[in-house]
Amino acid sequence: MEDLLRLAKVFRAAQIVAHDAHNNISGPSFFADHEFLGELYGTYEDAYDSLVERYIGLTGRSVDGVSLAKDALELAPDSQVQAIWDILSMFERTVCKVCYAFCEKEGVSEGTKQLVGELCNQAEMRQYKLKQRMS
Repeated sequence: MEDLLRLAKVFRAAQIVAHDAHNNISGPSFFADHEFLGELYGTYEDAYDSLVERYIGLTGRSVDGVSLAKDALELAPDSQVQAIWDILSMFERTVCKVCYAFCEKEGVSEGTKQLVGELCNQAEMRQYKLKQRMS
């Protein structure tokens, strides 16, 4: 179940980066980018919350959110707004990689596989949108 926390850290890092970019984005595509980044950081926050709650529900152990956030910050490279699309794309690829590995493990309930699988499904759709934005 520790993989749920690993995945939660990736989503928290992505949320922090997307929120920062949402606040700092400028330029000719400001309105579209600002809205898209706002959707992203909200989505990432919801995914983080779902994973942490599932972890607590399955293990009965509490989670130190501050410690998790500190670990997430270590995943987030120092970013400049210009590089934000590459950074977010990297997070999305990481989400899928962790999800694929997690769903292959023995003893994972179908419900948890569905949660993680849906997070991966959404990450794949966001990867497409990010590729479109980067081209």
